[in-house]
Amino acid sequence: MRRADLGASGYGRDPIAATEAQGQASGVEALAAGALLAFIVRHRAAMALALLLGVTAALYAPTFGQWFTTDDFLFVNAAQDAKDTQYVKEAFDFRGAPPFPEGRFYRPLHSSAFIALYDVFGLHVWGYHLWSLALHLASTVFVWLICLRLTKNQLASGLAAALFALHPAHASAVGWISNNNALMATCAALASFLCFMRAGDAPQRRWVWYGASVAGFSASLLFHPEAGSLLGALVAYRVFVQNESWRQSMEWRGWVDLVPFAAAAATYAGIQSWMAHQGYLPQAGGLEISWHMVRVYLAYLSIAVYPTPAEQHSLPSAAHVFAAFALLFAIAGLLAMRWKSRPNVAMFAVVWFLIALLPLSTTNFSDAIVDVAVRKLYVAGPALAIMLALMLTPVIEAPFAMRAPLAGAAVVLVVALGLSLAGWLAVDRQREQAWGGDQSRAYVTELRETYRELPAGSRLHLVGLPAHLAILTSFYDDYVTNLVGLYYEDIEVVIERDGAVESPGSRDVVFQYPPPAGVEGRGP
Repeated sequence: MRRADLGASGYGRDPIAATEAQGQASGVEALAAGALLAFIVRHRAAMALALLLGVTAALYAPTFGQWFTTDDFLFVNAAQDAKDTQYVKEAFDFRGAPPFPEGRFYRPLHSSAFIALYDVFGLHVWGYHLWSLALHLASTVFVWLICLRLTKNQLASGLAAALFALHPAHASAVGWISNNNALMATCAALASFLCFMRAGDAPQRRWVWYGASVAGFSASLLFHPEAGSLLGALVAYRVFVQNESWRQSMEWRGWVDLVPFAAAAATYAGIQSWMAHQGYLPQAGGLEISWHMVRVYLAYLSIAVYPTPAEQHSLPSAAHVFAAFALLFAIAGLLAMRWKSRPNVAMFAVVWFLIALLPLSTTNFSDAIVDVAVRKLYVAGPALAIMLALMLTPVIEAPFAMRAPLAGAAVVLVVALGLSLAGWLAVDRQREQAWGGDQSRAYVTELRETYRELPAGSRLHLVGLPAHLAILTSFYDDYVTNLVGLYYEDIEVVIERDGAVESPGSRDVVFQYPPPAGVEGRGP
């Protein structure tokens, strides 16, 4: 080897110096590896949470290709025709004809957020799904933080976050764009609760955290009223976690800070009731307190441990009945083990879960099966996840406490397989939900290829619909009307259920689906 080649080797001309340099490099690598290992050990909980968020994002990535469906058409079409400032103003005060499809609840922040999403993403559906996923991931982080503050146990907080992130019942909630009202309400409510907890631990900045908590709770109500159950959760938190005794809970001064929360909830309830009474919310239904609540509660308990894609309004199978009562027995066992503990986090989690289901249970869905859906469990999902984590954590920790590593490894394996199954079921639920969007996209694509544009004033007759849209029109014709309205302006849509159009006039245009063989795309 020539001397010049020794210099080019990177270690100089002296073999001894080269050996020393190699040793120094190895030492630096060892220090770097050690520092990385120390970081992982020190921050293993944060690393695990980051891994969970990555897995959850990967599981929900297929939703980015799922197209609009059902109520999505109503909201997107309304946003398409609206002027931003006027739209937001009327979202808060729509005593006139509402320019958006809020027919059951007063949810002005939902409508305002939807038009903001439309301004950013338009008809690019992936952006809406990205927003929903971001909300779900943020709520997962909040569940982890809340459980960690409640239990001071990283295993319990990690389990709670994983159960919430991967629960199959949440797949339809996250995957359906119009349901982002529940996601935004849940995220705001969890942020409010976390700020409330921080306010009790940070006397120097107490009023900052407290003000943020009241603001978050008020915002959650304006996204979706089901978030109002957080008020009951705050009361349960004060009784079972913050206060040291029952006697302390009887002192009125300890409840003064909850007055703004109660005032916000009462104000919202008054607005909702007045607007429903005046007919501004035509689909709003009254609350009914009766024995049907037991049936609805049992249905949601069964969904919590045995989520099925079918809509629920009762206990349709022996498996659902068994699942509901199994969870009830598990709850009883959890409370029995922690009955005398103080603070009683288990009691708080159970009460929070039951309170979160209360708004759903008071509505009698005997004649409206479609309204009792698996996705509605999402608002109660954080309490459910924490409650289940409290049940599972002692089971996982017991074998290691008894120095039975093989048994502990078996328990960990079972839990890991259970979470993997939950993730797989979540993906499977996404596929089941996607079929409606796929059919709608195929239908409107065929329509646009057949009629690239239609003159203003045309009457479009739709003959034949795909199965998904045919089901929707049995409830509400405006779904299809708004779908068509995304691409054609100032036309009249007529759904021909008899499958024929008699004596079409000059302004009549007929679209048959599927189109007859040999029909090519054309203009009118």
